[in-house]
Amino acid sequence: MDNFSKRFEQSGGSLYELKLEKQDGQDGGGKDKLNLSPRSKNWKQKFLEMQSECKNLKAENIKLKKKIKDLESN
Repeated sequence: MDNFSKRFEQSGGSLYELKLEKQDGQDGGGKDKLNLSPRSKNWKQKFLEMQSECKNLKAENIKLKKKIKDLESN
């Protein structure tokens, strides 16, 4: 029974000495990043750009599908 209680009193080991190091790819959303909060103009502008790009890609996709269909029928 004495051995059982000692294991909770132990210190050391890799689990207890875990040291996290900062990596370059995990900086988070710092001030130097593009600010995209929902109230900012950057967010609204980025959203509108993405929306117009999506519409353009859909229209281009429809044209290409039509072109493929025409080529397959010939």
